[in-house]
Amino acid sequence: MGIYVFKKDVLVQLLKNKYPGSNDFGGEIIPMAAAEGQKVIAYLFNDYWEDIGTMKSFFDANLALAQTVSHLVKEQKRKEQTTSFGVNSMGSQVLY
Repeated sequence: MGIYVFKKDVLVQLLKNKYPGSNDFGGEIIPMAAAEGQKVIAYLFNDYWEDIGTMKSFFDANLALAQTVSHLVKEQKRKEQTTSFGVNSMGSQVLY
């Protein structure tokens, strides 16, 4: 999960030419590009963050925001304890 910023020409090259069958940025495209020597920069964001890519997760995030801040802090700490940081969860990533 993260926010990815690419130079347009690099992104087109990666998706069309190098990894046309890949569709997972954090698990496939970025690790393979980094292994090939592409410049990859990561910023780990350790504050509250929710992926709202589905209707259920969007709904749940809105309910969570209506609750107290302490609940959000506890939930984020729980997630941090169960999340391992590696190539699949590098936070905000930039690929040059």
